[in-house]
Amino acid sequence: MLKVVATMQIAPEVKGDVTPLIEKLVAATVQEEGCINYNFCKLTESAEAYAIIETWENAETLDVHGKSAHFTELIPQIAELVIGEIDIAVFEVLI
Repeated sequence: MLKVVATMQIAPEVKGDVTPLIEKLVAATVQEEGCINYNFCKLTESAEAYAIIETWENAETLDVHGKSAHFTELIPQIAELVIGEIDIAVFEVLI
């Protein structure tokens, strides 16, 4: 099982533009085979820090997700609106 944490900074003035794109991404992704969960989260201590936290059955299903039409269409649009880069970390769940 893999856990993915994709962190990003979203300025308050563009959050209204980013949120509908992420809603589409989440709605499509949770339908994918191998997706255990896919959540958009906000860091409680920050007005700009957000994360997409995902759990996948295995590397193969995560790879399929990264090539999906909704991912390849929506992530570039989201990346244009965030501050800096989207930082993605992939963890293997051990326990």
